[in-house]
Amino acid sequence: MNLATLATASSIFSAEPQEGIPTIGLESSGRLGEETLANLITGLGAGVFELVAHPGVTTPGLCARYPWNFEWSQELAALTSPRISEALRSSGVRLTRFSEA
Repeated sequence: MNLATLATASSIFSAEPQEGIPTIGLESSGRLGEETLANLITGLGAGVFELVAHPGVTTPGLCARYPWNFEWSQELAALTSPRISEALRSSGVRLTRFSEA
């Protein structure tokens, strides 16, 4: 059983990664799909990790305000996917907040 923990930010914005906690998903920032997320989860070793993701609902207004070409809806779909829930469960990964990490 994998003893990894994925920590999530306690607020919507976090200017800096938590000190001493490695991040995953940064290289896919704004484009984190289900396949990539599943691979990240199943590849975790023991420890605490911060998942970098930008879930949301892609709208023309959001795209106009933030011209980063992020796929917010894709990330939301990946994070709420039954496949990802199963990957977390089968890998023994526990989701938590930074305050609990």
